[in-house]
Amino acid sequence: MKKLFIITGATGGMGYEVAKHFSKDAHLLLLDISLDKLGEVKKELGENVDVIKFDITNQENINQVISYVESKGGFDALLHFAGVSESLGNSELIYKINLIGTKQLLDALYPYIHSNGVIINTSSMTAHLTPVKPEILELVSNPLDPNFLTNILPLTQTTTQAYGWSKRGVVEITKQEVSKWGEKHARILSISPGAIKTPMVELEMKKNSDAINQLIAVTPMKRIGLPSDIVNLVDFLISDKASFITGIDILIDGGATEVFKKYQS
Repeated sequence: MKKLFIITGATGGMGYEVAKHFSKDAHLLLLDISLDKLGEVKKELGENVDVIKFDITNQENINQVISYVESKGGFDALLHFAGVSESLGNSELIYKINLIGTKQLLDALYPYIHSNGVIINTSSMTAHLTPVKPEILELVSNPLDPNFLTNILPLTQTTTQAYGWSKRGVVEITKQEVSKWGEKHARILSISPGAIKTPMVELEMKKNSDAINQLIAVTPMKRIGLPSDIVNLVDFLISDKASFITGIDILIDGGATEVFKKYQS
């Protein structure tokens, strides 16, 4: 019997590439905001794929996913790529999608993960580069607090800051929940990509080639990341080869974060 993998953001760059990679060996539940795009991916990837139109801020959509997972008797991996960048939303929406939605989805899926299951959340190198004070760290570590948005929005000056803080919250939740998921004999990790050559970044390369070239110049590996880099990391992390790795965030940025940290200091 094939394992069931849930992939959010499944029609976007990284989510799509991961879905394509696992479609032959696992049964996939693909989640994304566009039903038309999901239909196209399902048509391409074939019979091992089911799709649900999914807005992570919509509790009814989360309930639909839970009903599906219940009908299948549980799931084996959540590969969570859904998110919004600073250029695509206001600060409130960024927090709701990247952080509050992530925590709500994790809580909803927790009862249904199989033994030896794996959760992989997607953070960002920005989480490691956005300055964060202790009071902000405490806030983003508890995004389901009823006063979370009321407290953090007045402190958030830009959408770039909101993005960095929301992604830092993903890292903190991943660390916090390691024992909780361990009780289910499951692992939870986060990955923090740098610039990855997705369609969105390719568009940015055309519009801001100078900025991208500068990024490549300071990156120790002298290139931006490829979707295959993400696929290879995820493939390793959900395998038995990584069975003793949990509760951490893994940077996959060609070394750029450490360079930028030196510039900041």
